Amino acid sequence: MDNKEAVMNSSTLDQKLQNLINNEDVDAIIKAQQTTLRRLEKSNAMLTNCNTLSSQQLLLASEKFTRHTATLQEMRKDLQSIFTRIRTLRAKLKTQYPGEFSLALENNMKNVSFQESGVTPVKEEKQNELYESSIKSHFSQKPDL
Repeated sequence: MDNKEAVMNSSTLDQKLQNLINNEDVDAIIKAQQTTLRRLEKSNAMLTNCNTLSSQQLLLASEKFTRHTATLQEMRKDLQSIFTRIRTLRAKLKTQYPGEFSLALENNMKNVSFQESGVTPVKEEKQNELYESSIKSHFSQKPDL
C-alpha cells in the first residue's frame, strides 16, 4: 500500500502543479521565445553577411595599401637620389663659382621671403634679368678643370 499511496500522492501533486500553471502563459512564453529565436537567426545571418563583405573589403584595402606602400618607398628612393644629385651639384657650383653661388643664394632667399610675405617687389623682373645675364656670362666661360 505504501507504493499505491506514493503513486497517488505524486499524481495529486502533479495535478496541483498543473493547476498552478496557466497554459496561456506557457503558450505566450513559447511564442516569445520563437520570435526571439527568429530575430536572432536573422541577426546572425546579417552579421555573417557583414563579416563576409568586411573581409573582402579588407583584402582589397590591404592589397591597395601594399601597392601604395611600395610606390611610396620607390618615390622616397627616387627623391633621395635626386636630393643627393642636387647636393653634389650645389657643392660643385659652390667650389667652381663661389661668388655667383652666394649671389644666387641671396636672391633665392629674397624671393622666398617675398613669396612668404605675399609682397612682390616692383624691380623683381629687372633683378632676375640681371641675375640671369650674370650667370650666363660666367657659365659661358670655360671652367678651369
